[in-house]
Amino acid sequence: MKITVHPYKMSSRGAKQLANALTKVMGYKVWRTKKPRPKPVYWGHPNGINANKLHTLQAFTEHGVSCPEYTRDASVARDWLKSGPVIARKLLCSAAGKGAIYLEKGAELVDAKLYLKYIPKKKEYRVHCWQGKVILVQEKRRRRGSSPDPKIRTHGDWVFCSKDIVEPADLREVGLGAAAAVSFSASGAVDVVWNEKKGKCFALEVNSAPGICPSTALVYANNIKESFDESSY
Repeated sequence: MKITVHPYKMSSRGAKQLANALTKVMGYKVWRTKKPRPKPVYWGHPNGINANKLHTLQAFTEHGVSCPEYTRDASVARDWLKSGPVIARKLLCSAAGKGAIYLEKGAELVDAKLYLKYIPKKKEYRVHCWQGKVILVQEKRRRRGSSPDPKIRTHGDWVFCSKDIVEPADLREVGLGAAAAVSFSASGAVDVVWNEKKGKCFALEVNSAPGICPSTALVYANNIKESFDESSY
């Protein structure tokens, strides 16, 4: 029985890349469709836990996944600002850092829907998981020739790289735990930061429809084919 890609929206570039890669590895045309079909490969869960920043952090905490401290209480956030920086999130459902504001130690608090203790990060990673297995690890690095602010590393001046990566000891454990906490299939691309002083990783969020290039799509496609062939998918 042929599989199909079931995207959260038909315009998703990641879903298109995945369908193209699956077409190569499966040996037949793999279509994107919004209609229910047997053996769908879901790409994105817009109404899932991971779509909401607060719900994601709550799920991480409930499942014992290392993540930043967070609060919706402004008085708690003000106390945090006395000793260190805070990230204020004006939006709970957003992407690419939209609605996230970095507040320096001692700064005046802004109105927001969620506050997180800022974690100084030596490195930031993306851990791609598929059905409870790490299939690819990438590191977010500065784009050559750019000099962006390293505090909130949004796309554009930062790119994901797959070569010469030194993985922290707990990176994969944190990535897998985060994916399992919010996804019924333990799948997704998990953004993880590593704090050098603490020697520890912290999960930030899980992307159920991450932006992917053709080579990354091929990694997903090969793992999907393997799980399909084993009849466990």
